[in-house]
Amino acid sequence: MKKGITPIIAIVLLLMMTVAAFGLTFVWVQSTQSDLQENVGEDISAIREKMSTCISIESVSEHNVYLRNCGEGILKSSLLSVYIDGIPTASMLSPLTVDPEDVGTITLNLTNVPIKNTMDLKITSSGTVHATARIRPLKNLIDNPGFEEGVWGPAGDCNCGICSCAGGSCSAIPGGSGCGIYALPPQGGCDAFFTAFTAEGYSGSNSLNLTGQNAVACNAKDMNDFESGKTYTFSFKYKHISGIGGNYCIWVGGCNTCNPAIPAGTLTSTEWSSYTITFNPEVCTTQLSPFFYAGSSVQISENHYDDVYLIAGFELAK
Repeated sequence: MKKGITPIIAIVLLLMMTVAAFGLTFVWVQSTQSDLQENVGEDISAIREKMSTCISIESVSEHNVYLRNCGEGILKSSLLSVYIDGIPTASMLSPLTVDPEDVGTITLNLTNVPIKNTMDLKITSSGTVHATARIRPLKNLIDNPGFEEGVWGPAGDCNCGICSCAGGSCSAIPGGSGCGIYALPPQGGCDAFFTAFTAEGYSGSNSLNLTGQNAVACNAKDMNDFESGKTYTFSFKYKHISGIGGNYCIWVGGCNTCNPAIPAGTLTSTEWSSYTITFNPEVCTTQLSPFFYAGSSVQISENHYDDVYLIAGFELAK
């Protein structure tokens, strides 16, 4: 009797194991199929979104680019990239998502992008679809930006050390302090000097040459037509000749500060190079005045500057 039961139990156990294995296999296959379907669905959605993406540049005003979503999908800021003359920028889209047929605004940031008379703007979505336009700077708010009419005025000393003031008192000027009327070095002094004159420029024409020793030579120019609340881009070419590297500040009238500014010695390229920054003036601003510098309290320093732009933005090039 016992010998007959054992085979039956074995068969039952085998059947149970088979059913369990089949069940586990079924669950695994079902789970894998569900994951595959989900992944395929996401891939199809991504492909459909890319294929349905269409963007067009409606217009350009100051630092704003008005971008229309002419596709069927939602335009997302996370998928957009902005290039100016092939250089990626930190420009931002507002709002972060733009529905079909709606218009979003891209605020251009030209920091580190050399300014030219005409420039190529390219906006891509998902790295494939793109819109392009030619843009150009608005009116330059600085007169004599290339120093073709000479320097902006007599050299000042923005350091006001004892080597540069011959009697009288030093009065505060943007970027530091200086002698009220650009004084000669005191008799028996330390041979301080600060000069501003024209030299060969970036494009073969004139540039501003600033040279200083035991003084910081400076030259400045007030901008035209400042408007509160606007974004501005400041750009120039520079070349370091000797001594301490160059620097600049934007003197902010009304707030009486230098902002933006960079430390002395920052501009050290011995070949003509570009510097550009996009910035928003403080609320208290009533005027902007670029100041360029060269000099130190020890060695003679010489720096050249050219092609100065201070602009309120861009427009489409015709």
